[in-house]
Amino acid sequence: EEAEWIAKEIKGVRASADHPRIAVLYRTNAQSRPIEQALIFSAIPYRIFGGITFYGRKEVRDVVAGLRIAVNPNDTVSKTRLEKALTKRIAFPLFHELWAVGGRLPPRELIGFFLAKTDYLARLAREFQNTEERKENIEELEKFAETFRTTTELLERITLLESADTARTVGGEKEEPVHLMSIHLSKGLEFGWVFVAGAEEGFLPHHRSLCSPEELEEE
Repeated sequence: EEAEWIAKEIKGVRASADHPRIAVLYRTNAQSRPIEQALIFSAIPYRIFGGITFYGRKEVRDVVAGLRIAVNPNDTVSKTRLEKALTKRIAFPLFHELWAVGGRLPPRELIGFFLAKTDYLARLAREFQNTEERKENIEELEKFAETFRTTTELLERITLLESADTARTVGGEKEEPVHLMSIHLSKGLEFGWVFVAGAEEGFLPHHRSLCSPEELEEE
């Protein structure tokens, strides 16, 4: 609802101002998902500053690949991705297990099945330093998955969002995109309009900073 409100307000700003520079700021990158979705459905072009779109992030693409195999065991693109991400030794038996439970488990539980069978979160911890950020992206995907009855419906929505081209040309010129970024990345930048999303306890300041006076001050 907050993301939809922001999109509605941005449409009003864009209608009343000539090429306004607008930014939407959030504390964690995972928060970009509902904002991206709202902007896409409102036909508002946007750009992720210093990062990539939610469904372009490695951990999200890996999990979504698992969901696609559970629905379609002949999805060679998803199979190839997981063979590289997990190794063939883990991926081959996983394909059969995903297909076996794909029609029985709701989307959220299917994601949990994938994470458990692959020990995916531990794998992230071994391979990347920004493990918490990547976990938050997966948690956001899980929350989104809860709103769908079947995995097929979820994947159809994800495909629509992945393929959306938000750039538009008006009067021979490309529209100024809305800039999406974390609050930390926005330091030193200037915009005519700024929306701060998720200004609530646990996000801003972030819950991980609450036990340290120094980190809380930084927040």
